[in-house]
Amino acid sequence: MRSTRRATLFTVCLLTIASARGDVFDHPATAAALAAGPLAGPAKQIADAQVIRGRFVFKRYLADIPKPLESTGDYTLIKGVGIDWHTREPFDSEAIVTARGVVTMDDGNATVRDGGDTPAQQAAIHLLSALLTLDVATLATSFDLFGAADGARWSLGLRPRAQDVATFIRDATISGAAQVETVDLHDANGDRTSIEFNDVAYDPSAPSAAEQARFER
Repeated sequence: MRSTRRATLFTVCLLTIASARGDVFDHPATAAALAAGPLAGPAKQIADAQVIRGRFVFKRYLADIPKPLESTGDYTLIKGVGIDWHTREPFDSEAIVTARGVVTMDDGNATVRDGGDTPAQQAAIHLLSALLTLDVATLATSFDLFGAADGARWSLGLRPRAQDVATFIRDATISGAAQVETVDLHDANGDRTSIEFNDVAYDPSAPSAAEQARFER
C-alpha cells in the first residue's frame, strides 16, 4: 500500500511539473521581469560572449508525414555580425545570415546570395538571432511574452503580434536552464519545428580570423 501511495504521489508530482512547463502561456510577462528573473543566469553568460557556438538537432514535423524530417549540424553566432548555420547530416548545407542577406552553400559550393527582403525571411532571421541570444527586449517588439520557472529550469513563450509573423508562426516555446536547450515553433498551418541545442559555448573572446572571414563572403 505504501509503495503504491509513493508511486501515485510520484506520478502526481511529475504531472504537476509537466503541467507547469506546458502552461507557460498562462503566465504573461514583461521583458524586464524575464531578464531580471528566470533568464538572469543565461542572459549574463550571453551578454559577456562575443561568439556563441554549439550543435543542433533540427526536426520538422509535417501533418502528412509520419516521421519528422531530421537534420543535425553546428552553428556559430558572432554578436552584431550574423549566424553561420551549418547542416552536416543528412546532407551538407550551410546558410550564413548577416545584415546583407543570406549566403547559402551546398557541399561547400554553389554560393547564392539572397537579399532576405521578404517579410517571412526578415522575420525568420530576426527571430533566430533573438532566440539564440535571449534578446527579450527585441522579441517584445513583435511578440507577447510569457514566462515560467521550475527551480533552475525556465520556459519562455512567444505569441506574435505582428501580422507578417503570425501568418507563419502561431507560437514558440524556448526552454533551458544555464543555456538555451530547446526551441519549439508551431506554424499557423499546424506543422511544428523542434530544435535541440547541445554543447553550447559562450566565448568572451573575439572570433577567429577563419570565422570572421566566413561572414565576409
